[in-house]
Amino acid sequence: TPLTKEDATIKYITKTWEQAPEEVKAFYSEDYFLRHAKNIVKFLNYSISDKPQQVVDCLEEAVMALHPKYSYDPGTVYSRFSFWILRKLPKQFADYVLNEEFSISL
Repeated sequence: TPLTKEDATIKYITKTWEQAPEEVKAFYSEDYFLRHAKNIVKFLNYSISDKPQQVVDCLEEAVMALHPKYSYDPGTVYSRFSFWILRKLPKQFADYVLNEEFSISL
């Protein structure tokens, strides 16, 4: 969908960075921002599905089910497996793993 296109993602991330308070920009360098933006794009390319109907089906089930699941994982097999593992890890470690797995050297 247009929401997950690379240029739209970069535009949104850049807008968020530009609107961030100066103390946040001082704490996180421009280099960090650029690396983070590229990591997000790479992560999206690995994890999003090219089948939007999967998302619609999950949303429909979540709204209509008598006993909905705790979470729904539309997407690729890679993303479903990765998120399953990451949910089992402590949050700080999961953040570290995500950052390292998708880090790109500039």
